[in-house]
Amino acid sequence: MLLLRSRKILAVIVLCIVFKNFKLQDAERVSVAPKKQNPTIDIVSIGSKTKYEFQRAQHATFGSHPFVRFFFNITEDDDVEQDCSTRLQWTDALQISDFCRGRRKDIKEKYNLLHNIKGWFQIPHKLRRRADKKGVAGWLCAQKRPMAGLWKAVQKYRETSQDGQLNLPDYLMIMDDDTYYNMNSVVEGLREHEQQEQLSVYELKPFVVAGCIIRFPPRPWQWSIPYGGWGTIFSKGALQAMLQPLNCSATVALRNATTTTTAGSLYRSPDKKTEYYSSILCPSIQNDLLGERKLFQDGMSLTDLMYRYVMHEPYTNYANWDVGFCLHSDWVWACKCINTVKF
Repeated sequence: MLLLRSRKILAVIVLCIVFKNFKLQDAERVSVAPKKQNPTIDIVSIGSKTKYEFQRAQHATFGSHPFVRFFFNITEDDDVEQDCSTRLQWTDALQISDFCRGRRKDIKEKYNLLHNIKGWFQIPHKLRRRADKKGVAGWLCAQKRPMAGLWKAVQKYRETSQDGQLNLPDYLMIMDDDTYYNMNSVVEGLREHEQQEQLSVYELKPFVVAGCIIRFPPRPWQWSIPYGGWGTIFSKGALQAMLQPLNCSATVALRNATTTTTAGSLYRSPDKKTEYYSSILCPSIQNDLLGERKLFQDGMSLTDLMYRYVMHEPYTNYANWDVGFCLHSDWVWACKCINTVKF
């Protein structure tokens, strides 16, 4: 599988994320490869109004591939803080960076993961050296844009749902506007991965593919992140898991779910499905590693919680921040996988 970015051919590192404690019964595995059907693919392109020609080129090339269903152009117009880059000044961006990198005792005591990773938060040195200081504010405000792109796609899936079933693609690709995919090669690579994992039902084995992965040194929690704008690809199974409503206040522990109940029946029953995912995801939310627990309400999905966390404290109100938003855009996909799913 190959993808082209900045005129360099990069080998895609194919990595799975699988649910912690999730095990398939031997009876659920298949000995034959799944049928090669043409997949449906949606693309979320993260860009800027100052570079519309990039997204137009994407849409005119691989974005018009027969497998592509929806192409979402995400720019400043999709930001919750649409005035972010115009209101923030160079000095504001530096103060936000200093806030995030600062060592606060209350953060260390309450939110262990956030305390350990926020020291990595920084404005790229190449932007610090630019004469045009507006570039720094623009970069900072864009850190929330990929989540806004995912949210826009999710709203589309919810609006076009039928009979209670979300109108999900087989794959959702989120990338920067200067990324190019050889769609035939990407799809072939994904199919080979499915065959190697003996997959026949996406829901039973969610996975994510990234163009580049960075693994941080081993800690009490494992943390790997998709890096850069080369793209992250979510399978339908991953999207279903991320969009499943959760009920944490009434969660019943199902540690032996895969032995007491067949996987097939878990996915046929909406109540069982909610119960199952809640048993896996709610403990992670309760751990409150990022300060997200206070934002969760029963009935929310993991994506709903991610979106609320990212948008909760505006950059333009950083003077009144409590936890703030101290994550690079790539980190958002990884942080909600701690104790939940792993690369």
